[in-house]
Amino acid sequence: LGGTTGPMNNSPEVQFWLEVISALGSLLSGLGLIFAAVGMIYLVRQTRSGERATTATVYQSIAALGNSINDMFINEPELFTQISAGSQFPADKTVVEEQRANPKRFFAASQWLDYFEMVLVLWSAIPRHLHEPWRNYIRSHLADSPYLQHLVLNTSWYGDDLMQLCREAQRATQQGAPADGLASASLR
Repeated sequence: LGGTTGPMNNSPEVQFWLEVISALGSLLSGLGLIFAAVGMIYLVRQTRSGERATTATVYQSIAALGNSINDMFINEPELFTQISAGSQFPADKTVVEEQRANPKRFFAASQWLDYFEMVLVLWSAIPRHLHEPWRNYIRSHLADSPYLQHLVLNTSWYGDDLMQLCREAQRATQQGAPADGLASASLR
């Protein structure tokens, strides 16, 4: 049909079919856009669902280890006071000597620090608005325990984020801030 002249190009029947084909093309193009939009919405929902599942898994992990720590301190409250409440790391012992001399206290403290480290490792899956409360929580416990501070700063077991929070806690306590007041103090 294209490019020829004659009675067929001008016939109403040809014009009708050309309009039908054009309309079908427009319809299919519109449907394609709709399907693309629906696919995109579905993809966004699946991504959000995956993010929520990841966040839920992170919180389950944090809660499980947190409950384990709480159970340990409930069942053996003397461990809590041996680790926190201003407890000092023995000045006359190395980390290895302390581990051998006081294994319960040492491993309870290590487990508590591992809990803090886990929170910081999973940081990207924790909602942003909860970052500062978590920092404050960790800093306040570190500030209350020179024993924990010694383990963080005198071993190579912990990451930079926990070491930084530990240094901030040390500075705050050296400046006279009470450990329980760190939750509301801005240490940045």
